[in-house]
Amino acid sequence: GYHNVLALALLKSHKPDEAMQVMRRIMPEVALDPVFKTAPYYTIGKISREFRDPETGKPLSVIYTETQQEHILCRHQERFRSRTVSPHLERELTLWNGEKIWFEVTNSFFEVEGQPSLLLGIFSDITERKRAEDALWQAEQKYRSIFENAVEGIYQTTPQGQFITVNPSFASSFDYESPEEMIATLNDLDHQFYVDRDRRKRFTHLLDTQGALRAFESQAYRKDGSIVWISENARTIHDDSGRILHYEGTTVDITERKRAEKQLEQSLSMLRATLESTADGILVVDAQGKIQSFNQKFVDLWRIPDSVMATRDDDQAIAFVLNQLKDPDAFVRKVKELYSQQDAESRDVLEFKDGRIFERDSKPQRIGNETAGRVWSFRDVTERKRAQESIQRLLNAVEQSDEVIFMTDPQGSITYVNPAFERVYGWNLSTSLKRDGS
Repeated sequence: GYHNVLALALLKSHKPDEAMQVMRRIMPEVALDPVFKTAPYYTIGKISREFRDPETGKPLSVIYTETQQEHILCRHQERFRSRTVSPHLERELTLWNGEKIWFEVTNSFFEVEGQPSLLLGIFSDITERKRAEDALWQAEQKYRSIFENAVEGIYQTTPQGQFITVNPSFASSFDYESPEEMIATLNDLDHQFYVDRDRRKRFTHLLDTQGALRAFESQAYRKDGSIVWISENARTIHDDSGRILHYEGTTVDITERKRAEKQLEQSLSMLRATLESTADGILVVDAQGKIQSFNQKFVDLWRIPDSVMATRDDDQAIAFVLNQLKDPDAFVRKVKELYSQQDAESRDVLEFKDGRIFERDSKPQRIGNETAGRVWSFRDVTERKRAQESIQRLLNAVEQSDEVIFMTDPQGSITYVNPAFERVYGWNLSTSLKRDGS
């Protein structure tokens, strides 16, 4: 290219001899046969060494058929008549051996006194460059396809809060007809996109300080003003000097997930309220016996310090419990038995050293058809047991009394007689039913 320009400059300066010397330095193979030269009636002449096949030495000119050469000749004649030629061309050729190459041609006319007008073309092999360009184009098409067809929303924004580009999925998720409409409509993301005006400031602050963020959740406006929840993954793009060019990221609509989380939170709140309002102490453990949940009544019944329960350490809790029982070994055996039989249910009574009595119930916790753990419930029945014992003692006294004792209902029917009644009157309760007691 440099020598070509230099030769043309010398010619225009009316120094044809010096110009020819430059041309000969460019094409040393033959005196007046350049890399590619034609006169008005020339066909393609000689090709310089650089454009021969390295193995056979055959020139590129052999790739042209006679018909092609005639066509080329007609085109060159027309160029000479009109004095017009493309200064720069890129073409693909198939060589005699089937190999395809790309070449670049720089064309120019020049005149030398006493010589025919010439059209000088300088060839450059650009095959590798074209292959690199093609690979780049293929990569761009691949990533363009991913961008256009991704299920997730993909975007780029300026640091000032305008969209640079968005993909169709991003635009449609906010009810815009096209990415172009969304970009044209929203030019202030702080106020037009995010429901919380400070959310964008938080977003940019995290990106500027950390360079990237994940699962950044916000509420955003759709085109019709309705509100959705989104989760963003984003990163900062810098230039070579470290200056922020833009932010780019992806979004997913998590509105349904947020609704489900809210419903779950409400359900858990109701469950927690139910557990706390019951008179029983409740303990929930997983399949390995690890504490998952409990209510305050459980803590109060077992008098376990909050510091122990806060650790969720099973060993600490069990150790504190065992120290209170009359028969800790029986307690442990029952626990091991139930853990070895995941679907088993049980009810038993626990006696404490201080005289308290608990009823213990245990049932498997199921999620679907799978056993996920076990639910234990504890009820303090000390007063009830004592009352039952008092009643039993009173009943024993009545049964053993020599006095005639009987009871009637409001209608006067005898509902109970003691053994003394039977001895005195000679008949038992079955024969005195419905009999007036007067």
